Amino acid sequence: MLFSRRSRSHTHSLTAGALELSVRRRYRRMAVIAGLCFLLLALLAGGVRYFEKKWAPATRLAELEQRNTALQEEVERLKLEVQMEQATRGELEKQLADLSGEADKLKSELGFYKSQGSPQRR
Repeated sequence: MLFSRRSRSHTHSLTAGALELSVRRRYRRMAVIAGLCFLLLALLAGGVRYFEKKWAPATRLAELEQRNTALQEEVERLKLEVQMEQATRGELEKQLADLSGEADKLKSELGFYKSQGSPQRR
């Protein structure tokens, strides 16, 4: 009798129980940590996205209002410059008309004096 019941090997107890699939503790702990890290990253990404959607429009609106105010001030400044330019142009045109009239008057007087002062030839 080669195989008697009394001489069982020490590995016989390993195969005697029901077959179970299990993961070693180390791998189980790593899987739990990896799962928690993934969950934490997903929550963080969701939180960032939530706050971007909630606060980004308010920030953008504030920037646009500030830009709008600056542009309105620039428009008012440019309108004032245009009004000043138009007033200056009007004054210059008036002065030009006055000086042209005066120059015409002086030319006619000069023509008169030239005609009076020139010796008459007979």
